[in-house]
Amino acid sequence: MKQSMSTKKLSAIVQISELDQMLADLKQAIEQRDRKIAQLQQMILEKKQSVIGYRDFFVLKNSQDELRELCQKIDIQLVKTNELLRHIHNTKAIFSDLLFLEAEVNEQRERIQELSNAFFIQEVTGE
Repeated sequence: MKQSMSTKKLSAIVQISELDQMLADLKQAIEQRDRKIAQLQQMILEKKQSVIGYRDFFVLKNSQDELRELCQKIDIQLVKTNELLRHIHNTKAIFSDLLFLEAEVNEQRERIQELSNAFFIQEVTGE
């Protein structure tokens, strides 16, 4: 039982580490997306004041494609993060159940010990 609890605790620690890493990756991708949006907004603002040439058009199009890819990456990371959060929640529930079972087992062990002691005392006193 204790080995199982230790294994569950280690699993939870690993899951939390994975979640931390996923959240850091997600934050980085979101920051990258926000920078790309700011660059696009700046380019569009500058180009509104002048005529857009073919070169500018392709730069804007490529930037939009990069932004679309970043948004897709963020969406995928959000799905993975949500799945891991759901798994951690389930592990937490299992861990809680294990703690409850451990408490019940300890309580039963104490009752058995009390009965054993009472039986031993009864045998010694001859009652």
